[in-house]
Amino acid sequence: MFQRVVVATAAIAVGAAALTACGSSGGGAVASSGNYCSDLKSTAAYFKAFSSNDPTGIDFDKVKSSFNQLASEAPSDVKGDWQQMSSGVSKIVDALDQAGVKISDLKDPSKLSADKLAKLQGVAKTIESAGSSLDAPGARIKAEAKSHCNVELS
Repeated sequence: MFQRVVVATAAIAVGAAALTACGSSGGGAVASSGNYCSDLKSTAAYFKAFSSNDPTGIDFDKVKSSFNQLASEAPSDVKGDWQQMSSGVSKIVDALDQAGVKISDLKDPSKLSADKLAKLQGVAKTIESAGSSLDAPGARIKAEAKSHCNVELS
């Protein structure tokens, strides 16, 4: 049970970090803002995996890099939201790194050592907090993506 609780906490929090903002590939034509809209549309495909509720197959280093890029390109009305998303994902990745655990390790937690499980438990609150803090900015980004870039994120 200990393993399942820790793994579930980490997986739910990690999934929440991007699921709220991005879920499936983008919709129609890019409306404006050059790089931002095209980068938003191209990175939306990364987040399709979040709809499966199994974040263990997602490359969070790529997600982190994509969010950092989008934060630098975003229009002023959502720049702060993207910065918060980028920061939240970074906190999750950093917490997993601190525990010495890769997201892919969570696919089969029985293979984790007792030490890694203990470390994961130690950072679980950080992961959960970072994930839950992304709900509001994710909702604003989703709305902005549709109105500004004509990109559906679900």
